Amino acid sequence: MEEIKKAEPAESIEISIKIIEDGSLKIDGKVINNEPLALWMLDKAKDLIKGHNLNNFLKEQSKVIKPKGGLMNFARGIRR
Repeated sequence: MEEIKKAEPAESIEISIKIIEDGSLKIDGKVINNEPLALWMLDKAKDLIKGHNLNNFLKEQSKVIKPKGGLMNFARGIRR
């Protein structure tokens, strides 16, 4: 019987973007010289941020306050 080997953990790849106080940018990372990979990572990061903000927006929109007693009590209050 063959021995099953555990997969080695994948090496993480990081890009760090920092805004310095004088307004300049500092970019560090192993993939800076691999432009297609770096741009793909940035594009995926944008998508994740947009999705996160959309989820938060939808959660806020779902907080609808319903009137107590339903629609009929609301209508009765208008006639008074």
